[in-house]
Amino acid sequence: MNHEVETMEVSVLSAGARAATPDDVIVEAPLELRVDGEPLAVLMRTPGDDRALCAGFLLTEGVIELAEDLESLGPCTDPNRPNAHNTYLALLAPGGPERSARVRAAQRDFYAASSCGICGKATIESIHQRIRPHKTFHALTPALIEGLGERARQAQPAFTRTGGCHGAVAYALSDGETVLASAEDVGRHNAVDKVIGDLLLQDKAPVEGALLWISGRASFEVVQKALVGGFQALVCVGAPTSLAVEMAQASRLTLVGFATRSGRYNLYAGAFKGE
Repeated sequence: MNHEVETMEVSVLSAGARAATPDDVIVEAPLELRVDGEPLAVLMRTPGDDRALCAGFLLTEGVIELAEDLESLGPCTDPNRPNAHNTYLALLAPGGPERSARVRAAQRDFYAASSCGICGKATIESIHQRIRPHKTFHALTPALIEGLGERARQAQPAFTRTGGCHGAVAYALSDGETVLASAEDVGRHNAVDKVIGDLLLQDKAPVEGALLWISGRASFEVVQKALVGGFQALVCVGAPTSLAVEMAQASRLTLVGFATRSGRYNLYAGAFKGE
């Protein structure tokens, strides 16, 4: 059974005629993440790769720093708990970062990210207290950028069926072809967290020598997650936000936007090889 896609009956109107037809729709469902028995967040996600999603979320939100900080991570198996299949339980390793302080800090970040009064400069400075900027920008070649999207689409079967989800792919910078991890989700941030979580569970995060491709726009949060994941470059199909550009420039993260099949794209931070 495919839990990512659901087939529904819809009415299609074309040339004045109406017909009933089946249509594939991407699934969206809540996932509650609990840390040491306490609720941390409810993620609206597409089911699938839930363990990677939770691992990536815990890393990018600062609850953990390494895979070793997790003693266990898995679905709730209590048959008496309602919606146990949509609940994930994380147990932090003894001797690791103090749980309550980490969770409180993460919850403060949730609030700050949604508030309208926080200063962009203060946000970047606070992030750099936890995430070191890269020493230099990694220059990309136009040929590498132009081939990413087509290869990424081959890793997006749910999007091909529904047109209703985002994709994220981690590529090796050495050739721009080797896929290190890929994921799809109704949420752009979730897709990124799934990729980073997959790498973390392989003990490869923070990753070295890699770029992140995403199917949508690049927000400040996506840039932040890319930096936590160790990526040296971020390539997006859509546009970045102003704060995303500022964060990328301050962190020396190469940032490319509007990377479509047309061969035309914008460089917001970094440089091209040969310039």
